[in-house]
Amino acid sequence: MSGELRATLAAIAQGAAAREANDENPFAAMDLVRAARIGAVRLPVARGGRGFSIRQLFATVIDLAEADPAVAHIVRVHYWFVEEELRRAGSAETAWTAEIARGAIFGNAVSELGGAAVGSLKFKTALTPDGAGYRLSGTKYYCTGSLFADWISVFAAKDENTLAAVVVPADRPGITMLDDWDGMGVRNTGSGTTIFDNVEVRAAELLGTVRLDVAGTPSYEYAFLQLYLQAIMAGIMRNVVSDAIGLIKSRERSFSHAPAARPAEDPLLQQVVGQLSALAFAAESTVLAAADALDAVA
Repeated sequence: MSGELRATLAAIAQGAAAREANDENPFAAMDLVRAARIGAVRLPVARGGRGFSIRQLFATVIDLAEADPAVAHIVRVHYWFVEEELRRAGSAETAWTAEIARGAIFGNAVSELGGAAVGSLKFKTALTPDGAGYRLSGTKYYCTGSLFADWISVFAAKDENTLAAVVVPADRPGITMLDDWDGMGVRNTGSGTTIFDNVEVRAAELLGTVRLDVAGTPSYEYAFLQLYLQAIMAGIMRNVVSDAIGLIKSRERSFSHAPAARPAEDPLLQQVVGQLSALAFAAESTVLAAADALDAVA
């Protein structure tokens, strides 16, 4: 890890506990992510990135989750977008890889409420032709990261059997983002509702379309997205170990029949910390081994 990246993670970690305790959104921390261009680490060096492998990316995600799990969760969909863009672009540079390289963050607006089965990709949000471009209307839920994003990746119905993927600026007129996420898990991830009211979509902002009545090509993207959650948990486990060590070292007094004068020298407490550390190490090692498998596929 570079000194710059290490310093950025330390700065993000500095206020993480207070943000969690006070239910504060990490806008300033996300500005640090942009400034350090942490979202660009997977891009080749020639295109403004660090050329990280998937294993190196997930090692960084674990570090980021140790610093602040909310920040690591916010950029989950961003890294998925980067992965998809790398596959789309191949060896070429696109407008989107250029945006990623400068530090821009990409959010998502995919999930909807309603009777359609989860994962069916049948959406009420519609993309309709409008001159040389399109108009986008609909409501999305569970839009993780979009509250902090520069661009939003949106899935919408182009017709009954065609799914369209578009990318629009987060501040474009007609877009309303609500900070109304109240589900379980990490709270301040910007996973609320996003409303698109007749939003302009330019022709160049259409990423592509997929026919829903034609079998898709197998992809590692879903394994990538799920492994990412395990990386966040591995980072949280590492944070638990750090918290335990910090707590024990902060205590000077022990109890009358303790086996050591100071808690930090107590073998029973050391054993508990050792068990926590072993579990965290096993979780991290498992995530990185799975990341090696994704590298082989990618």
